[in-house]
Amino acid sequence: MSEVSLEFVIKHAGKTYPIKLSENAKGSDLKNEVVSLTNVPIERQKYMVKGGKLNDDVLVSTLIKPKQTVMLLGTPDAGLIHAPAKKQKFLEDKYQPEDLHNTSKEHANPNIPLGLKNLGNTCYANSTLQAIYQIDPIREAVLALDPSTNASNPEDEPHLKLIKELKLVFREMRDKKQPQVFPGTFIMQLRQVYPNFKEIDQATSIYKQQDAEEMFTLLMNSLRIVFPKVMDCSTIEFLTKITDLNNPSDVSYKNDDVDTKLQCHISSSTNFLKNGLQNSLTETLEKNSSITNTNSTFEYSKKITRLPEYLTVQYVRFFWKKSSGKKSKILRKVTFPFQLDVADLLEPEYAAKKIDTREKLRDVDRRKQEEERELRKQKQTPNSSNTSLDVPSGMTQEEFDAMDPMELEVLKKSLEESRKEKWAAEFKSEFPENLSGGENASCLYNLVAIITHKGANSESGHYQSFIKDTDNDEVWYKYNDDQVSTLSKEKVELLAGGGESDSALILIYKAFGL
Repeated sequence: MSEVSLEFVIKHAGKTYPIKLSENAKGSDLKNEVVSLTNVPIERQKYMVKGGKLNDDVLVSTLIKPKQTVMLLGTPDAGLIHAPAKKQKFLEDKYQPEDLHNTSKEHANPNIPLGLKNLGNTCYANSTLQAIYQIDPIREAVLALDPSTNASNPEDEPHLKLIKELKLVFREMRDKKQPQVFPGTFIMQLRQVYPNFKEIDQATSIYKQQDAEEMFTLLMNSLRIVFPKVMDCSTIEFLTKITDLNNPSDVSYKNDDVDTKLQCHISSSTNFLKNGLQNSLTETLEKNSSITNTNSTFEYSKKITRLPEYLTVQYVRFFWKKSSGKKSKILRKVTFPFQLDVADLLEPEYAAKKIDTREKLRDVDRRKQEEERELRKQKQTPNSSNTSLDVPSGMTQEEFDAMDPMELEVLKKSLEESRKEKWAAEFKSEFPENLSGGENASCLYNLVAIITHKGANSESGHYQSFIKDTDNDEVWYKYNDDQVSTLSKEKVELLAGGGESDSALILIYKAFGL
């Protein structure tokens, strides 16, 4: 008969390690196992467990339950880490930025995200890549793509190659081993898949500036070809009511309309994003009536029947101007909210369900905000010689006070991560059980990314992206190609338009509670 085993997870410095021990394993057995995984010496290992201290002679099963996640504190010993004499090269490592940059300089500030090098009128691509990188399911799928994957259909092979190049760009953005990302091979493949990006300016003999919205749409199309299920996270479904305005009794419905974004058409009276979205869901079309057999005006009125986890909103700022032969820009200021509630854009029955969940999630958020206020108060009145942190479970006051600054910093980060996970679980507990994959649980969204355009038409000017910090709602990053800087939330409000300066073109909203 095989020996019963105990399986659980150790979490250290943001990484998780699956552990499998015999049921009669002691603390010393666990510590020896953890040394090889984390390089944290036995004498520095501190386990955050309830009910006692994990001493060497204590049975692990008396303090740790199956499938439990246990936080480990302790700094690794650099002497236990041995770098290979020669770096191994893999197929997916063929793109090496150091070969293109001729530099091995580390990224100057590890807290600042990486920008992308402008290769000559490629700001449209750089801003788009920064925005799509913020869509978690897409980013994770791209980074997890096996380089040996083959396309099931030959016509899909160019799209797969493009996404493989995208993986290399995303990996450099994530790892931040270089001062900037050089997306050269990605741009080359992009122009192979979509030849319209190959246009050359005859006056300068360099590639023309392109439309970031078109780039966004086409890249999302390639992603959908490679990851059809993953892209459910951005798919909107509609119920369309079709009414003959000259014969109101002629009404029909269509429930197979889908899209990857909502549009905000801008008229002389559009001041707010919500107004533009509402107006854009209704349009008229002249066509022949099958009932009267005469030309008639039909109204197409849409209501949303499925909300995605990530909602893309496009400001329709460009229109074709015959006199100039270019896409000219609507400069009107149209303000956008940082939190968007789309309840009134939904089909009524669907809206009722989303509103119910919205209120439950708001209750969770209120409790979360209260906890954060209490934590801020505690920081103003320290309760130990070291820090305002409480002594964690599984550690004595003496051990806590004796922690060195590096261990203390690890503890702070671990507790912050633990709080994030706790509240993520609280939000998720209120999600409906019948929620489809990639669907928003409620009708609320938080703004996480913006692509802007500066200039008078789509073929000139400059594209930039503005991305919200993942941990601080008040901090945003401005991506001017490879130049990245921070700015306040108040400055982001100025991107609503009103002139030829930076005007919001594409907004990406993330479902509230994710």
